[in-house]
Amino acid sequence: MRKLRAGMMPPAGRPRPAGDGLAQLASWLEGELDRAAVARPYPGRSVAMHRLNRVEYRNVVRDLLGVEADVEALLPADDSSEGFDNIGVALRLSESLLERYLAAARTVSRLAVGTAPPSVGGQTYRLATDLPQHDRVETLPFGTRGGADVRHLFPRDAEYESEVALSRARSARVRFVR
Repeated sequence: MRKLRAGMMPPAGRPRPAGDGLAQLASWLEGELDRAAVARPYPGRSVAMHRLNRVEYRNVVRDLLGVEADVEALLPADDSSEGFDNIGVALRLSESLLERYLAAARTVSRLAVGTAPPSVGGQTYRLATDLPQHDRVETLPFGTRGGADVRHLFPRDAEYESEVALSRARSARVRFVR
């Protein structure tokens, strides 16, 4: 109705009713929808969102991906209601539980695709020893002198450890963990 009243329907380039035909159609349609709502006021189901419990999750992973995952080790035990652990009201989804389901999905996807777990690697960037340090480097902020601009692609959302070694003072090392 909002699109009809705003003139977005019918779409541009499609035939439109002549004159005030669009306004008449909108009025008639609103009346029909209001009469239908009065005749059948039932709004539909109002059941809580239903997530999969551990057993259902394991079965879906097995059936869809052909992977046998140790879901009991990946996910915490499900709450139960009246002795059942697959009732939507009992299966709440907290932020921490969502994190566990996401971690389980990462593990399952690695099993299904065969991707190796993250590995430790390293990258060394060497700068020229005669790199001038008395003027501002073009890509660095104004008000700075010297330095270097090194760009690196970090492939994963993880903790990375960086180490900077200064050539003029061989014993000087700076470590960053981020």
